[in-house]
Amino acid sequence: MGIKLTEEQKGIIKAFKDTEKLKINAYAGTGKTTTIRALAEVYPRRKFLVLTFNRSIAEELKNKMPPNCMVYTIHGLAYKFLPEQRKKDLVNKKVFVDELIKLLEIDSLTANFYKDVFEAFCNSVYLTVNKENIRKIIFSNYQLKKKFYLTFGIRQFPKPERKFKIEEFIEKLSEVVEYIFFAIAQRQLSITHDFYLKVFQQNLEDLKDFFKRFDAILVDEGQDLNGVQEYVLRHAPIPQKLIVGDRHQSIYSWRGAINTLARLKDWEEKSLTISFRFENNTVVNYANKFLHNWKGDENEIKSEKTGRTNGLKAYITRTNAKLVEILNRLNEPITFSRDLNEIFRSVREAERLLKFYYFGNESLLYGIPGYIKNMANEARKESESVEEFIDYFAAMGEIEYAHALWIAEKYDIGMLYEKAKKLYSPDARTVLTTAHSSKGLEFDRVYFTEDFPDLMKELVSWIESEICELKDFTEEKAKEVIEGIKENKEEYGEIIDEMNLQYVALTRVIKRGEGPGYTKIKANFETKLSVETLMEAVKKELEVRKKYEKSWMEVSKRDDDIDWDKLEGEFEF
Repeated sequence: MGIKLTEEQKGIIKAFKDTEKLKINAYAGTGKTTTIRALAEVYPRRKFLVLTFNRSIAEELKNKMPPNCMVYTIHGLAYKFLPEQRKKDLVNKKVFVDELIKLLEIDSLTANFYKDVFEAFCNSVYLTVNKENIRKIIFSNYQLKKKFYLTFGIRQFPKPERKFKIEEFIEKLSEVVEYIFFAIAQRQLSITHDFYLKVFQQNLEDLKDFFKRFDAILVDEGQDLNGVQEYVLRHAPIPQKLIVGDRHQSIYSWRGAINTLARLKDWEEKSLTISFRFENNTVVNYANKFLHNWKGDENEIKSEKTGRTNGLKAYITRTNAKLVEILNRLNEPITFSRDLNEIFRSVREAERLLKFYYFGNESLLYGIPGYIKNMANEARKESESVEEFIDYFAAMGEIEYAHALWIAEKYDIGMLYEKAKKLYSPDARTVLTTAHSSKGLEFDRVYFTEDFPDLMKELVSWIESEICELKDFTEEKAKEVIEGIKENKEEYGEIIDEMNLQYVALTRVIKRGEGPGYTKIKANFETKLSVETLMEAVKKELEVRKKYEKSWMEVSKRDDDIDWDKLEGEFEF
């Protein structure tokens, strides 16, 4: 290989020889790919099945792993077993939704939601459709949960009635998903990529001859798997099993990803803690503060400075909308970590949402996700100003759309898009990226924008949304929340994602971090998550609200003391 391995890497390679189930927690920049490549090279007689979820990672590994490794995405492996005659029946998501509308005689909003739930089931660890499994799928995926509440108008029901309505709609969804699955099998509906993935999982036992050719299965990015990938890892009849990743870089539970690395409690665990990325001690120190203060991880990242550099600088934002705003300030060659149209998607949709607010023409909402259309209609009914319209989206947890609406109200989006196209160069040394898209990348210098939130405030807000009213929050509940975060429990996925995202963003820095977001992230990581600090944060939020309510009561009282009859006729226009 020609690469000098650390003692940690050597220990992992040695341990693998006789270990049936091994998980490697590889912290940021610690040479994960180097380790698994070396491991496969040291055992050339063993045949490895390497599984990834992401096609780009699969292509990267195909180029780096030795010949005794067969690399697939999970969908690519499942597609291998799809009968040729059924491959002709594959359709994209839009066509599938249109077919659902016709078959079930439903509107597009409901059809899109049914499609989302069906996809989530097909990507889940569960083999069968039933009420309990559908409930778990919806309530462990907070985007799906949000759509569930909006599609069925759950919040319009009185609180005592909601529990029964939720059960009623869950049962209905279970029946619908089961029917969709049956309809595809009977060719009443076209086949989707998610359908054949589930069929592959259900028929794993019948594929023993394929799996017999492998001595080991290796699953990459173990913190962000889908359920089928986890199921294959656990149940494929292959003698040795290995999973690698960083459990603190799990940031996709909002789209149904599972932190399998954290869930495999009974597997032997090894860690890679020596990082070859960081030339900046501050970044390493704050990364360790995050691990200790927020996640209760006693391991410590150690920097092995190698003079690493790539000459790149980056702007990292929390949202796509903020990326668009950054464009207004720049006049230099730039490149992007994602497709430009995808970056502009939310602000372009926001432009149409604003026009809908001003003019009320529902045709302006064509192509916008159904649950957002529903939200826009409700927001327009309840808002007396554009500011209130935008605040409605923020209050409903749609921060990306709220940011996009403010930016669309402030800037000419078409002009910014044309500017972005003119500035774009594939060879540019300045990169614009969101924190999500920055994962796996690194830059000499990073400017962090101000849209990264205060983590303790985010946690308090999440508690109120998911646990209980703040006035009822107790020390006992605080202990449960902290334990849930440190144990990476699925139901805490939304808030854990937000925490981990800041860790991911910070650890992209090779040499220098700067900007208001950098200051905010460091301040967040300085705070220690404990019962005391959490209870104090809840107390402060309640005091702020009490003060705010008192101010409004005083204003109202002053209004009540005015003799409005006496003032009648005083104002002339």
